[in-house]
Amino acid sequence: MHLNNALILDRASPLAAITSKMLAMREEYKSLRNKLRELEYERLEARSVNDRKKALRQIERLGKEIVRPFDEPS
Repeated sequence: MHLNNALILDRASPLAAITSKMLAMREEYKSLRNKLRELEYERLEARSVNDRKKALRQIERLGKEIVRPFDEPS
């Protein structure tokens, strides 16, 4: 199961609230999706290997930030 699906099911109680929770989560992660889209564009448009690697490192850093709270659940 995808992480977002698990988060939605965890937050949606009763199950009838799934749609509204899904839309709320989509809005919550809007800036992240935009940043990842920008970085992917930078990566694709990079004119050097170093620029491409820089964009990839930023994408990887964001990915690690996203999953960090789930690595250490409390």
